Amino acid sequence: MPDQATVAQIVAGNIRRIRIRKGITQDGLAERAGLNKTHMYRIENAIQSPTMTTLERIAGALGVRMATLLRGCP
Repeated sequence: MPDQATVAQIVAGNIRRIRIRKGITQDGLAERAGLNKTHMYRIENAIQSPTMTTLERIAGALGVRMATLLRGCP
């Protein structure tokens, strides 16, 4: 069973990589996904694990499938 912290780190890294590649700021992503800026910061820094609903919102804001954000998870 994968460690929750490991999964959070992988998801956070995927979000950050895609966000930067697309030229979106962290605040901009939070706004697009309808999330609080602090919440987005905590997710992208693997301080907090996102819910599936939140992952869907982030994926939609980034224009990718949710599976893309989970890529590399054990």
